[in-house]
Formats: sequence, structure tokens, C-alpha cells
Amino acid sequence: MPLGFLITALLFLSESSEVVEDDFSPVIAVVFFTIVIGILLLMIGVGFALGFLIAASTAAMLAFGILTSSTVVGFLAKKPSAGAKALILQLAALGGALAGSGLAFGMDLLLQFDATNPVVLSAGAIAGLLGGIILALIFNRLWPKLLTIWPNLTTR
Repeated sequence: MPLGFLITALLFLSESSEVVEDDFSPVIAVVFFTIVIGILLLMIGVGFALGFLIAASTAAMLAFGILTSSTVVGFLAKKPSAGAKALILQLAALGGALAGSGLAFGMDLLLQFDATNPVVLSAGAIAGLLGGIILALIFNRLWPKLLTIWPNLTTR
């Protein structure tokens, strides 16, 4: 037998003249755990709020950057249509990258590719980016032709 077991058995089996009162109060424990759970929930809420604030400010800065750079392109080219083309190109590239990474992630969930998430998301983002740029370039080529055809279609 281990020595610790024997010492513990002797301590519990020996009679002591002292009477030890149990001063544990369940009310104190309930109040303590309620306060701890409340603090934890408050911290979780603060974390979610900060995450949302950071995501919203990132989206706002991205939108401001896209609009500003398109405006600068329009001013430097001295043609508003150049700014509009730059805006369409940037929005299509961003939307294509987001859509491509989302679709790649969805296909990864459905088909269980043997790739890690960063690889799948990067491949989807690159494919979506290229697709968005190609779509924007096609749109920029067709838009002036559609504007010249449009008045003829509305007068008939």
C-alpha cells in the first residue's frame, strides 16, 4: 500500500475532539457562478460587437478606396467614362473573387476535395478574379454599343 493512502486512512479513522463545521453556503456559490457567467457573456458580446465593427469599417474603407480610385482615374483621364470603366472593372474583380472563393468553398464541402481550406479559397478567388475581370472587360466593350443601339430601340 502506498504511504499516502495509509496516512490518509489514519487521519480519517482517528477520532478528533474538534468538530468542524461546514460553512459552505450554496447561495454564495450560485451568486458567484452567476456573476462569472454574466461576465463571460458580456465579454462574448463585446467580442462580437468589436468583430462586427472591424468588419464594417473594413468594408467601408474598401468601398471608399474603390470609389476614390475610380474618381481619380476619371479626373486624370479627363473623361467620366474612364472612371466608370475603372469602377466596373474593380467591382467585377472584387465580386468575382468573392464569388469564386465562396463557390470553391461550397464545392469543397460538397465534393470533399483533398485540399486545405486556404488552397481551395485561394484557387477559387483567383479563378473568380480572372472571371470577373474578363466579364468587366466584355461589359466595357459592349456598353458603348448598347448605348448607341438603345435610342433606336426606344423610338420604334
